[in-house]
Amino acid sequence: MAAQQPGIVQRIEQPYVAVRALVTMQTLGEVLPALHPQVRDWLRSQGVQPAGQPSTSTTSSTWTGS
Repeated sequence: MAAQQPGIVQRIEQPYVAVRALVTMQTLGEVLPALHPQVRDWLRSQGVQPAGQPSTSTTSSTWTGS
């Protein structure tokens, strides 16, 4: 399979929902999955259909490697 080349893809605007959470590498596996139903329920209460599967993003890190 050939690797894809990097490129720019133009897409239409897509609203998103974010939940801010403070997690450590040790608590990541329990904290993030617990937020998915919370977000899904909020979207449902607003009459919004999710555009896809939940995803996570890290905006800052103090990872020390230990």
